[in-house]
Amino acid sequence: AIHMHSEFSHDGRDSLPSLNAFARRHGLGFLGLTDHAEDFDARRFAEFTAGCAAASDDRVLLIPGLEFRFSGFSGLHLLALGLSRWIEPTTPAEFIAETRGVAQFTIVAHPILPRYEVPAEVAAGIDAIEVWNAAYNTRYLPDPKAARLLRRLQRQRPELSGTAGLDQHDARNYRETRVILSG
Repeated sequence: AIHMHSEFSHDGRDSLPSLNAFARRHGLGFLGLTDHAEDFDARRFAEFTAGCAAASDDRVLLIPGLEFRFSGFSGLHLLALGLSRWIEPTTPAEFIAETRGVAQFTIVAHPILPRYEVPAEVAAGIDAIEVWNAAYNTRYLPDPKAARLLRRLQRQRPELSGTAGLDQHDARNYRETRVILSG
């Protein structure tokens, strides 16, 4: 499950150990955490990544990541999963540049919020588009407009992926949206 928030976000409710327990209860092997970057500085990010490592075990991996917002880009939220060090981008272009080599996977979150518009520098450097966000779309179906956005961008970048995200802030509100990977 990806696009998960912990108590490290101002609006998150779950501790990292409780998220491990949540993942175990629901048969999830990893959680891609994307806590709100505006709630962090370098020290807090180091605490977060250490906490993710400590709360991970042989059955559940908590992957540290952040969700970034940018002044002047209403609704545009970019996710950096597997972030290995603190970054402070102030523009979408800086996000793309600063995540290279320090994030394992980058995603345009809930494209409904920026009205399915993605800046050219983001489209050229992002890894995925969230085509299904369980908080902003229906619980049962991906967003058709986000899927069309993905297909349009894939014409220039066929390697671009689509993702499904829970956008979960409280495990008591589990939406049961998941992606199943097969070997």
